Amino acid sequence: MWNIAGIFVCLASILYGVGGINFLNGKYRNVNIVIQNTVAENEVLIERIKQIFTNASQLLFEATRYQVSFGQINIIIPNTWSSKPEYQEIPALSELDSYITVDDGKVKMPHTKRKRKKCGSSGRYIFLPESFLLEEGKTKYGHHANVVVHEWGHLRWGLWDEYGIKKNGRFYLKDGEWKPVGCSAQITGKVGRGSQCTRGISKCDISNTETVINETCKFCPDESQPISNMSSIMAFNWLDAVVTFCDRENDTSVPVHQRHNSNGKSKQNLKCKGRSSWEVMRDHEDFRSETMLLTTKLGDPAGSEIIVISDGQDGYASILDSAIQDAVDTSVTIHRQLQAFSERFDVTSPDGTVYTKQTSDDNVVLDIPGTAIAGQYNVSIESSTSSLELYVTSLPTDAEAVRVSSWISPVDFDFSSGELPVVEADVMKGRAAVLNAIVTALVETSATNDCTISLLDDGADPDDTSDDGVYAGVIPAFCIDRNGRVSAKV
Repeated sequence: MWNIAGIFVCLASILYGVGGINFLNGKYRNVNIVIQNTVAENEVLIERIKQIFTNASQLLFEATRYQVSFGQINIIIPNTWSSKPEYQEIPALSELDSYITVDDGKVKMPHTKRKRKKCGSSGRYIFLPESFLLEEGKTKYGHHANVVVHEWGHLRWGLWDEYGIKKNGRFYLKDGEWKPVGCSAQITGKVGRGSQCTRGISKCDISNTETVINETCKFCPDESQPISNMSSIMAFNWLDAVVTFCDRENDTSVPVHQRHNSNGKSKQNLKCKGRSSWEVMRDHEDFRSETMLLTTKLGDPAGSEIIVISDGQDGYASILDSAIQDAVDTSVTIHRQLQAFSERFDVTSPDGTVYTKQTSDDNVVLDIPGTAIAGQYNVSIESSTSSLELYVTSLPTDAEAVRVSSWISPVDFDFSSGELPVVEADVMKGRAAVLNAIVTALVETSATNDCTISLLDDGADPDDTSDDGVYAGVIPAFCIDRNGRVSAKV
């Protein structure tokens, strides 16, 4: 069933971490929809979110072949809103990674913020403008549920858009004419200029292959598509008939109208090397089990061994036992171990105050209460794990302050492949992108001279999308330390 079992309205209190999205029995729980404090108090907005995500849950269930849906969502409202008896008071989010944020401002387009711009890598958060949520009926981006499921594909499974864009080319040559980039190839429509493709039709002749089709020409799919032409949610999600994701291109068991189109430079084709949405989704843990992480690789998992490590505190013993029985039934040997993960995270402030947190979980979040004093902080970590990742984030006290967060992608890279690291920076004011900024990265090396590179938000490689507030620049090989380490200040 796709029904959302729980919708909770929560009043944010102070800045602490909130647990991540939980996936159990095909349902997503703890999906936090965070309304930013820039949004004026509005009970209608809360009701709209409930309605939209209930509809999106139904569509998500159908689109994933009745495998996953939303089980519980939390609508987190600012602590400046009026308190009500039915509201639960919980700590607010200090960061929005893996969540959905609702904001008011100049940005009116729903989109997903990414950190690692690779196929299959989950996003940071989904941005839904208040105006979009409050708009009645079908929006210019499509029905609200379709948009939410489209963005969920970006956020959760690391899918990419399957339609053509001006930067990469909206058409490709095949069978003596220009074909529109999209999935599937069965989709019908017209080619022209303007929002409805009603202008410049004579200048957008798809049969003229002697010259490259004008970059101002685009493809407008027919609003009413027969089911035999049905397309992908990642391609034309604004069409009413679209309720699926494309699958393998050359698989005869897949209906023709659902087969992926690997032709053309869609972001999905470029980032995922021509793989379809479902091919990427099947590799995600939401759609596979360990016995399946073996059947896919080996055909017959019999004789394989799985080591199950648990701290014994997950609270889902029956689910674990069921999964183990599935493995045993396929002649897979199970080794069960209990391991108490021990993590201790000490932070010493410039005035000597020590903040300590210890946990048996596999992650630790330590927040410094109030306003942190300026200066150097020292971090000491004790961990039973062999490797770990550390993230440090500071928030401005002024919501109007410009905030910059930066990272190097990928975190690990192979020099022999010729791949070069990219430094990226997210420049935001509140949750609105800061455009036309001058962003510079100073790359520190062991050489006498440091390297300075400009980061751009123009949509040209390595930047992915223009004017989204994410600036990017390639770090040249001569800027990389001899020992393979890269450090940059933005």
